[in-house]
Amino acid sequence: MQRFSQSPLRFQNVRPARHLARSPFSFMRDIDLMSEEEILNDPIYVEFLRPRGLGWTVGDMFREPSGHTIIFDLLGKSADGPFTTGQVEHLNMLRPHLARAATMSSRLQFERINAAVHALELVGLPASVITARCKVLSSNTLFGTFAPEIVVAAHDKLMFGSEDTNRKFAETLDRSRSQAVSVGCSMPLRRAEERPPTVIHLVPVKGNARDIFTGAAYFVVVTSADRSCTIDIETIQGLFDLSPAEARIARSLASGNDVTATARQFGLGVETVRSHVKSVLGKCGMSRQTDLVASITSLRLPGNLNE
Repeated sequence: MQRFSQSPLRFQNVRPARHLARSPFSFMRDIDLMSEEEILNDPIYVEFLRPRGLGWTVGDMFREPSGHTIIFDLLGKSADGPFTTGQVEHLNMLRPHLARAATMSSRLQFERINAAVHALELVGLPASVITARCKVLSSNTLFGTFAPEIVVAAHDKLMFGSEDTNRKFAETLDRSRSQAVSVGCSMPLRRAEERPPTVIHLVPVKGNARDIFTGAAYFVVVTSADRSCTIDIETIQGLFDLSPAEARIARSLASGNDVTATARQFGLGVETVRSHVKSVLGKCGMSRQTDLVASITSLRLPGNLNE
């Protein structure tokens, strides 16, 4: 499923549109929606399903009150032949229960996302949650105060007032999709006279968090940069899941020291420090030391929000 979701073949699937046009309120087989010739020559079957031993489908679509569409798509082995009418009847008996469960699951997902961005607002952090294609799922009210430098454009797409920022953002998302590994980045927001230097952080949703925030790929967090208020080592360690040694080195870099000065400060070899920095960048989903420094220097604790 992951491979298919990243393949351009997904845009060639004719079944959902045909199913929706007929609105049967029932599961339907591929042989009900496509001719035999179409199935034999369909690129999804030819290039993707049959090479994996699959060859037949049955599915249904549910419209949520919010307008979202939920699709069930079941696959059968090529050798087993098309799904039978008896199997379709059995699925239709389960249809009301599947519809309720899918709708509840989808609503729960969005409530979790909303709760997360509003929790960040409580500690003074403007934040938004986006998909892998930069579609905004939810954002808090603080996030909206950065217009026109940050806006939610047509089709709920996140856009920035600077073309350079838009380009870097798009390049990061493209790299994540092509490598199938989410990567983060930090970049400056275009300077405005009425606010201090500001940094935008693209923070990937990874690991078990993907089970909680289904469909969410990134948190977008906006913070103000100030090296004079770098937070303590224990907080850095907890926020980025670092070892004590990695946290000390990360804080030293954020305080303005380079690798050589950091090595001298802790009595370590330069290569040892570089090894720690590489490990820290990997854990944070970043590729550049400057992004790490920007992430740490822009953090604020709840107790310092009024400073």
